Amino acid sequence: MGIVSCVRSFFSLFPIRPEEAWLVKLRMKCCIDLVCHRMQLSNSDIDILKEASTEGIVNQFSRIKAYNTNEQWLDIGNVYKSDPVTRINLEKDGEKTRKSLQLADYIAVSSPTHLWDGWNYLGLALYSYVCGYTANAKHLAYYAELRVAMSLLASQGVGIFNRCHFVVDKNSNVYELAHISTHDATWLYLEQWADGGGSKYFLDRALRVQSYSFTDWLRAFPHGGALAPVGAERLLSMAFDLRCMKEDRKARNEASYRPTGIVVSEVRDLKADVEFVVESIRLLEPGGLLGTFEMDKFILRQVIERAFDSGNEDIRSKVHGLEKFRSSVVAMVANLMDNPDLQKNFREFFTRELDAEEPRLLREAEKRNNHNDEGYHFQVISRAILLLRVATSIVREMLKDSGVNLDSLEFWWRDIGRTQGFWKAPFESVDSFQLWDDFSSYLDDIDRWIDGDHCSRQSLLIDCAVPLTQITGLAKFALIGLAL
Repeated sequence: MGIVSCVRSFFSLFPIRPEEAWLVKLRMKCCIDLVCHRMQLSNSDIDILKEASTEGIVNQFSRIKAYNTNEQWLDIGNVYKSDPVTRINLEKDGEKTRKSLQLADYIAVSSPTHLWDGWNYLGLALYSYVCGYTANAKHLAYYAELRVAMSLLASQGVGIFNRCHFVVDKNSNVYELAHISTHDATWLYLEQWADGGGSKYFLDRALRVQSYSFTDWLRAFPHGGALAPVGAERLLSMAFDLRCMKEDRKARNEASYRPTGIVVSEVRDLKADVEFVVESIRLLEPGGLLGTFEMDKFILRQVIERAFDSGNEDIRSKVHGLEKFRSSVVAMVANLMDNPDLQKNFREFFTRELDAEEPRLLREAEKRNNHNDEGYHFQVISRAILLLRVATSIVREMLKDSGVNLDSLEFWWRDIGRTQGFWKAPFESVDSFQLWDDFSSYLDDIDRWIDGDHCSRQSLLIDCAVPLTQITGLAKFALIGLAL
């Protein structure tokens, strides 16, 4: 029996006079809120989650590759293929027997497919925003974050369903977790993953700058401080919305179910808001290496600064602290690079002589405003983009370990890309830099609109109709980020 049912059953034990019904309902609601908001994982679930293994998911892909040759994600006889929730419920009721390997297969393939859907949700959120539907943007960005968290967890051996959730261990055994809601489970499991080694995985493999992992950069940094906590803090900060929406359901409910327009929104600077969208997408420009993005170096700079602050009482704003930080940066860059021009460029970047101001996306992601604030949707969108960025690299590493490349998954992205208008029939090959060039040209079109005299949303939607449609087709970034 779930928590909510237990609370309701408890209150049903007592006789209620009609005139007191409202008070009893209020007390019951308060109890439910109190219990749910303090929900924690049981020791049993923590032990099971420790068995979750990306190695098990990699093993499943060795089976799945055989189905890929027939242009299928899963074997045609997989009982979870079309309606996994119904099948799992039948197993729970004892009407069917669990097929553990088939369920593990499903969890494995849900990782890249959840990721694709997460990028799609984010694109729809941005398009809703530029069309003036900020409540829709908040709703869609939240679900982008939720789906990408499910993708990340699946790559690590944790499958999220509807109140029934499972772990795949390194031997592809499947274990069932306690029955809790999808939203609560996703945040709690992600938090446990980060605390239990996920932060190290994030630093070691998730992102790279100049072919070096974040761990490589921090090891070369004389004052790296506590590395794993820094990585965990960064990751959990990005995923904040999952926790926020769990603890304050009102934010999501108001965005999803409450009518808009009762409270008149403040007049915003349209061009500044469109600039935010353009700048955020430009941060997704592919880097020099396949699977890397422009924003990665900005995230690295934050991680390095936090690592320094965590190990030093002298904060960077003080003269002594700043000098110590500069000398550490010089040593770090010299340890990793031989090219003098490259050394100069990175020294100036990390000491904020170059690109001193943080991108607005990162500034918005750090904010913790009230969900009713006018700009709250920027914060949700920003954290969704950051979590998508990190999860895309983690899924990429999992597929790489599995020996899977985009060519073997052509059956998947070829038709779905044509359906979503990414290319003409029959299909085109995936070239990360060509895909970006298409984005870049449309972003240039919108920049010209920003620099012009037009300032109404109507002129934006008419003059930039094609560019806006194209730049918000963000599932392309799943392909760019998964380039193998």
